[in-house]
Amino acid sequence: MGKFKSYVLALILLVLLGALTLYLVIPGKDAFEEYRIIRVAATDKKEAVFIRQKIWGLTSDHRIVYITASKEDKKDPDGKTDYIFNGFSSVFYKQEKDTIFIFCSVPSDIPPNWNSPYHVVQVKLNNPDEMDLLDKENYKKKALILVN
Repeated sequence: MGKFKSYVLALILLVLLGALTLYLVIPGKDAFEEYRIIRVAATDKKEAVFIRQKIWGLTSDHRIVYITASKEDKKDPDGKTDYIFNGFSSVFYKQEKDTIFIFCSVPSDIPPNWNSPYHVVQVKLNNPDEMDLLDKENYKKKALILVN
């Protein structure tokens, strides 16, 4: 029985040592967050709208794309003021003067307090249309930009 207790104790110590090592080696929460920002502005306007993308998670398995008028760098999206698109579905955009056309498979709710001189028009894509745009980068032929 003495050998069995020694093996169990050694196994417990090994697990604790491994957990401590992981705790010390894995960086903090912000190390697994990545922000990408696209500034969209018409030439005749001084204000801009930002298409932001936040990717997070240990394996970067979470993503949110949002359109905001806020200039704040690491701003989290606000459903009252921002257009929010969750998940990894493709989001394309095209700008024409003061209108931003968003092409996506799941449109965002329209924020009640959108405060920008820009208009956002959402175009819902069905799956075959989305795949056609992605195939051979056909979205470029239609003057669309992929948010990626």
